[in-house]
Amino acid sequence: MKIRESFTFVFGLLFGAALLTALGSLEVRHAKGQSTFAGPNVYAYTAVTTAQVIIGANPTRHALQICNPGAANILWIAPQNVPIGGNTGALTALIVPSANGAGTVGVPVTAAGTVPCFAPPVNAPSIGASWSGFSTTTPVTVYEWP
Repeated sequence: MKIRESFTFVFGLLFGAALLTALGSLEVRHAKGQSTFAGPNVYAYTAVTTAQVIIGANPTRHALQICNPGAANILWIAPQNVPIGGNTGALTALIVPSANGAGTVGVPVTAAGTVPCFAPPVNAPSIGASWSGFSTTTPVTVYEWP
């Protein structure tokens, strides 16, 4: 074998080894599939005539909307077992939603084709709490983004 061919052969081997080493050290990233979840979980009640839980606790919940599609009565809602003073505080006592009751939020009636909704702030401790509701004949719709 001639010297030039030997040099080319050795250079090719060294280049190939260096290339394989470089490729072996590359980080392989796998593509992540998009969620096939099309939207929120939806819970619909025809009437909440006594104070009752309308959505259970979910600590991984990202967003929540509680809507009053009724045209006659205010919907009264309250979070349950929410830490007082942030995530490290003691839990609140059970709040029973009632008309103008302490700890209760009123969701007004539907007017002019607009359905009013209540949405707690996304970073509030109550976002993952269970929620209770009460109204005399009002239907309730709950949208939960887990």
